[in-house]
Amino acid sequence: MPLFLLASMVSGFGGGAIFPLFAAMTADFYGENNNASNYGLVYSSKLISGMVGSGVGAMVVVAWGYGGAFFLAGGTSLFAAGLSLLLHQPGRSRTRTPRREQELNPA
Repeated sequence: MPLFLLASMVSGFGGGAIFPLFAAMTADFYGENNNASNYGLVYSSKLISGMVGSGVGAMVVVAWGYGGAFFLAGGTSLFAAGLSLLLHQPGRSRTRTPRREQELNPA
């Protein structure tokens, strides 16, 4: 039980720390003109995931057990981490100029 409480605390800390970043990222990716409505849409994903995720999680535990549920969650997390590598800063090209070349030829 103490390990579960510690893991819940770390998870809550990480989840609480990431959601304020969504406001800044929403403005960066979609512009500041309609930031409030866009952020409302992005933030509503928290509500949907909370409602749908708990039911799906319960079904996975019943079907595959806790081990299967943890493997599914881990696989989903690794897939999301891979997708995050495709993100790039808005307004910049996807190709990277080597640092040494940037120092020699400033734009």
